[in-house]
Amino acid sequence: MKRDKFLQLSEKMTIMRTKLLKEKGEAYSGNDDAFENFKRNGERHGLSKYQIWSVYFGKHIDAITNAIKANPEQPVDKSEGLLGRIEDAQNYLDLLLGMLVEDDILGAKAASRLGAANSDYFTKPQEK
Repeated sequence: MKRDKFLQLSEKMTIMRTKLLKEKGEAYSGNDDAFENFKRNGERHGLSKYQIWSVYFGKHIDAITNAIKANPEQPVDKSEGLLGRIEDAQNYLDLLLGMLVEDDILGAKAASRLGAANSDYFTKPQEK
C-alpha cells in the first residue's frame, strides 16, 4: 500500500473510531466520566481501573491474535470482524492514555506533547 493511501486509511479510521468511542462510551459510562465503567467494575471486583482496562483490552488482542493463528495469511474474526476488533483495540489504547493523563502519570514531557499540563486537559478548554 502506498504511504498516501495508508495515511488516508488512518485518517478515515480515526473518524470512525471517534464516532464509535462516543457511542460505546456513552453506553458504558454515561455522559460524565469517560472512565466510569473501569472505576465501577474495579470497585466491584477489588481491582484498579487499569486492571479492568487490561482485561477489556486483552479480549480484543486475544481475538485478533487467534484470528492470525487460525489463518496466518488471511486472518478473519468470525464474531465481530477484524475491523471492529482493531477499532476497539485502538480506542482502548486511547482510553488508557486518558486514564494516565487523568492521574498525572505520564510526566511533564508526555503531557507537554499532548498539550496537557495535567488532567485539566480533559475538563478545561485548551487555549490556542
